[in-house]
Amino acid sequence: MEKNLVFDKKHCKIEMDESNGILYTKWSGFIQLDQAKEGSEFMTKYIKENGVKLHLSDHLDLKVVTEELKDYLTKEWFPAVERVGLRKVSALVSKNIYTRSSVDDINSRVQLGNLTIENFNTVKDCEDWLLK
Repeated sequence: MEKNLVFDKKHCKIEMDESNGILYTKWSGFIQLDQAKEGSEFMTKYIKENGVKLHLSDHLDLKVVTEELKDYLTKEWFPAVERVGLRKVSALVSKNIYTRSSVDDINSRVQLGNLTIENFNTVKDCEDWLLK
């Protein structure tokens, strides 16, 4: 398994593993809306251009997510990536109760037909679910 770095910022690192078809994103720190949009819009374009169906979003180093960011993700970004073909998102959730609560809140708000989102505690569990 060899991941290719396709986006690298302090708050967001995105890698593609061609061998399993999974796009990996690691979010870090307190993410501002403009930072989230920068990473998310890159992912949307990358997903569309490369036919990506599977995404693993790592939240282990993410801090609490603002309401403004939750709204952006649930009302704009998730519907956009569903439209361009993304089908499964596994979230590697933080052990921090507040961050976990934020991610759970986002996932519970998402109402989509062809995109499924699940939370997991390990990378292996994330990958196993994505690949089944």
